[in-house]
Amino acid sequence: MNDLQRRKAQERLRSVVIFLLQNCQSMTKTKLLKLLWLVDYNHVLETGLTITGESYLVEQHGPVPEAVFRNWPRSIQPFAKSRTEPAYADSYPAEYVELVEGAQFSDSLFSDFQMELLESIVERYGSMTSTVLEMITHYGDDYQNNPVETPWARAGGLAKQYSRRITPSDMLKGSEYEKHILGILYGSDDEL
Repeated sequence: MNDLQRRKAQERLRSVVIFLLQNCQSMTKTKLLKLLWLVDYNHVLETGLTITGESYLVEQHGPVPEAVFRNWPRSIQPFAKSRTEPAYADSYPAEYVELVEGAQFSDSLFSDFQMELLESIVERYGSMTSTVLEMITHYGDDYQNNPVETPWARAGGLAKQYSRRITPSDMLKGSEYEKHILGILYGSDDEL
């Protein structure tokens, strides 16, 4: 990735974070990391590429965007800030994320399809807690009734092989997009 592409990816990541913070309830650090994964994962399933330009790591609580995770909280500044609230009973302290006044979302960085994707992620997952989102990233949307092997699990999450990268090919394994691309490369989808 050249410098121009890197800057554009950083602008897109910043705008996705701002969009999520503007449109979701009660945003914690963990919830933000999960929503970023869901945005990129769903974009990869449709296009083969992440929307943010981020690469992802396998970590204990699910996939995390590498640059955001490794550089926290610097990675969200100057457009957002985090604040930690004390733990209650047996819980961990909660780290909340909020926008800094004046932070602006730039919809010009996104296609109509990408805007629809962002809106659908917020609609579907935006009111969920980080705990529920963690279960979804580990075992799929229907984790209670029909758990599936997610890209996080395939890349080593269940085997506790943490800090490994999840590649777009890990995200695509078994997806309709992968079947479509293989069909184009090797013949019709019916032959797969």
